[in-house]
Amino acid sequence: MTTSRAEYLAKGVLGLESQPLSNIHSWRLCYDYFAQPDDAFDHDEGALRLGFFLASWGMFRPSSKLRDFSYFALSDVVALLRLPSHTHLRGLALCDAIRKAKEVLSLADEITNALADKSLVDQTGKISKITVTDTLRSKIALGAMGCLPAYNLFFIAGARKRGWNCHFDPHGMAELFRSALSDREYRGFCAKLRKDERCRSLPDMRLLDAYLNHLGRFENGSRGTI
Repeated sequence: MTTSRAEYLAKGVLGLESQPLSNIHSWRLCYDYFAQPDDAFDHDEGALRLGFFLASWGMFRPSSKLRDFSYFALSDVVALLRLPSHTHLRGLALCDAIRKAKEVLSLADEITNALADKSLVDQTGKISKITVTDTLRSKIALGAMGCLPAYNLFFIAGARKRGWNCHFDPHGMAELFRSALSDREYRGFCAKLRKDERCRSLPDMRLLDAYLNHLGRFENGSRGTI
């Protein structure tokens, strides 16, 4: 019997989940910590965990300028993500995300605003600011809230391979989530992962992120999780 693509992709994710040194675990260390109640949550540690997650998932590249800043640059983002008004978006299910796409995008815009005013000045007087891309803000939303997949290069490649909408706007998001919900291969991928106790509690957006990222990498002959 030949291995289906869903089985192949799920096997790739599970193979990384089984290795303690894989960067796949930095997502869980961030996401789980942001679930802590206020009396158990330390703001600085939240910023450090978010920063490490972003770094290990490729966001401290030169083009974003984020690597020039200390983790304190994430302080306002952490405060934003801890607001009670955003609690209902945590671990957002795909079926709910379809009607809450505007709220999710609004959170992404708030993340942008929380980073956009941060700046550094070098010895020549040149001002450096963080470049807040859709990839960066969606990875922050995924890492802390699990309410969006990370719209990176391989995620978009995977979505295009399936013919799914990958525009970073409410309509595009809603269309993407509908496509995933009705897709047999994606449901098979999720079923394979959720048979494993390590993946049983993964939120829908993390599963969608893993599926399209691994599909995009598979189609490009690459390996990895980010």
